Amino acid sequence: MDDDRRKYSRIKIKQMVLIHNQKEITNAKVKDISKSGLSFTTQFPIEPNINLKASITLQFTENKTEIINCEGLVIYCCEIENTFNSGLEFSAVSDAHKEILKEFIESQTY
Repeated sequence: MDDDRRKYSRIKIKQMVLIHNQKEITNAKVKDISKSGLSFTTQFPIEPNINLKASITLQFTENKTEIINCEGLVIYCCEIENTFNSGLEFSAVSDAHKEILKEFIESQTY
């Protein structure tokens, strides 16, 4: 039986994300993304249950890149092999950026 309770399936990607908290902006690597959130890695832990802003670069093709901005809640953070994996559940994404994200996910699904 599948224990995954996610509403939307995630696609694996290797894209960059800028994480904004109230003190600083940090580069991170996106591991996977869905319509409802993403997981990313950093070199330091991120406190769960805090709200962050994120700017995600989505590379559709070699010649097409879009950036979406969103806000979300950090659901978890765990250390794996000297990096920290975190999950961000989207709480605020504009309608225009939701459409870009939907288009991106559909373009990456085979």
